[in-house]
Amino acid sequence: MTHIINPDSAPGEDILGRKAFAAQIVEGLGLFFGDRKESLVVGISGKWGSGKSTLLDYIQEDLEDRYKSSERPFKVIKFNSWGHTAEADLERSFLEKVLETVSKLNWKEKTSAANDKFKKYLGYLDYVKFAGHFHPVIKNMLEGAEEYRKKVNVVSLEEIKETANGRLEESGTRLYILIDDLDRLAPAEITALFRILKVNLNLSNTIFILAYDKQVIIQALEKEYGLDGEQYLEKIIQVDFHIPQISEAQMELLFFERLADFLKKVNVKFDAGAFRTVWRIHGLNEYFRSIRDLNRYFNNLVFSLPHVAGKVNLFDFLVLDAIKTFDAQTYHRLYDHITEVYRKGIWQRIAIDEPFIARYEKETTKALLGYLFVRQHSDDGNGNQKRFRDREYFERYFALGVPSKVSSFDLLENFFLKESSAQVVLAAALASGKLPELLGRLGEESLSGSHKLESLNVFSDFIEFFSSRSEPADLEEAILRMKAYFNLVRLFDDQHRATLAALAKLKLEKDRTDRTAFLFLHVLVRYVALLNLPKEVDSYIRLNADKLNENLLVYLHGHSIHQFHTLSTGSPNWVDNLFLIGLIEDDPEKYLAEFTERMSPKLIWFIVFHNLFVFKEGKPDGVIKSYLDLFFPTAVLSMVLRMIRETQAGQMREEQRQDLGYFENCIRQQRYSEPDQDQKK
Repeated sequence: MTHIINPDSAPGEDILGRKAFAAQIVEGLGLFFGDRKESLVVGISGKWGSGKSTLLDYIQEDLEDRYKSSERPFKVIKFNSWGHTAEADLERSFLEKVLETVSKLNWKEKTSAANDKFKKYLGYLDYVKFAGHFHPVIKNMLEGAEEYRKKVNVVSLEEIKETANGRLEESGTRLYILIDDLDRLAPAEITALFRILKVNLNLSNTIFILAYDKQVIIQALEKEYGLDGEQYLEKIIQVDFHIPQISEAQMELLFFERLADFLKKVNVKFDAGAFRTVWRIHGLNEYFRSIRDLNRYFNNLVFSLPHVAGKVNLFDFLVLDAIKTFDAQTYHRLYDHITEVYRKGIWQRIAIDEPFIARYEKETTKALLGYLFVRQHSDDGNGNQKRFRDREYFERYFALGVPSKVSSFDLLENFFLKESSAQVVLAAALASGKLPELLGRLGEESLSGSHKLESLNVFSDFIEFFSSRSEPADLEEAILRMKAYFNLVRLFDDQHRATLAALAKLKLEKDRTDRTAFLFLHVLVRYVALLNLPKEVDSYIRLNADKLNENLLVYLHGHSIHQFHTLSTGSPNWVDNLFLIGLIEDDPEKYLAEFTERMSPKLIWFIVFHNLFVFKEGKPDGVIKSYLDLFFPTAVLSMVLRMIRETQAGQMREEQRQDLGYFENCIRQQRYSEPDQDQKK
């Protein structure tokens, strides 16, 4: 099988001294905590991508090493807060983790009575969890849960905590609870988690270790509570550690070590000294601010470079791949701009001028484009002069592929390898033309019998990949992507948690454009019957349809001005048409207000061609009356027809003007038809 490997640092490598830092933290906790029974809350603060999760792994590793030679029992609980979208779900999962761990401890007294309490309470938590799926009225769901609690004699939460504390003290067990990804939560979820921690911080013999970006947490607390977030945090966090920022020298060392190691594996010679000028002088270093930035870059490079090595200039390719990773918009525009210059016959072998580079926005990108197009370096240390700016070679930098021997089966197996990156595998499938096959395999319900997933990051990888690629050509292709996406839920042991994580990635914001999430959520709400969703997802969608529709409506309202501008002046596609349909269905008054204000011949043509025509043998053959009344009510239709009659040659393509002329004739002659099956769908 061909492996497409994610070149992240191997577990155990102490590339930034994090292992030594973890050992210092653990040793300090031992000295500080001593034989105290009270709980302790430790904070580990660091910026996004600074290696907080890695540090927690090293802390757990160090704890396990130290307790091997100790008679005192200990337990480590890792609680990943991300993926829980409601306070009740956060608390349920947190208590489940703690009680399941405590119930397995050995202690001197008889354990049957305590275990019976734990078992009943865990059963109660499960009841609440699943009742939330199947009961349509939250009030009745809570009443049912209370009935269940009384029926099976479930004790109160306070008594459960008292019993758990007794077991921890009696057994002498030290409990370490590591909580990661706090800063990936929404502000309301962050404050919900801190409320839960505040209630549960009185566990005996317990050390809580929280990893977060301090500034993100403070801002969330201030937004939700309207108080001094730093003071609030100080009341909870008793010991505060800060992950040192990666220095520029460390980042340079890491970059060149990883690059040299990777190039050695693919048998490519490399002149590090010559390339350092690109890093230091031409601004490549500005793209890299965290370990996560390094990982993103090398995740792309590990796939793309081996297939063009020797066919392009190595230095140019390394720079272009950085632009692709950190400024994808420029990367995709670049090809079109270069081919435009070439098509107009003004391509120069030596360079493209400064005005060409000035059209791009980001300063780092412009500096690197200057290197690619203006600098006169000759080769890349391999004697290769096939520069990106040369007409003869530039297309090679974009025409990447994978070996034909990589099958969809190979891609599927790579998708589930722990050392693989989901985004890299999806990119490999796209480049090899096998993405539909891979998505088809990922969407098979039987996959749950042979494969398992543990990391919820797969949903983030999936959405991020498609957000940076071309949109699906039609509804059928969109459904193929969505079936694969939601089928991944079946591969988790905790499908409830996976459902919440998958749907959390589709949450729309009023002031942030997210076409992939909009498309997925729109199809999910409108065409749920076509998706064959896992039971957990289907139950959630049906019970929360109003909430999801409300989220869609907020997004539609927030982006209507921009969307109508695109429809009138840009190059809209079928996804833009979904936006129109969604706005008409949810708020027809808003649609009419926006349409009449921004009405133009191009906008009218788009609506007519994509929604109102019936086609026969590829040509318009009548107008759908029911849709006509929906898009152009009587009062609006007269304005539409007047604008069509006043449209002059040159305002739009001639074939579009002819389409509008045919539309006007159909209205005059009342040539109406019924929608075909595809249009109904």
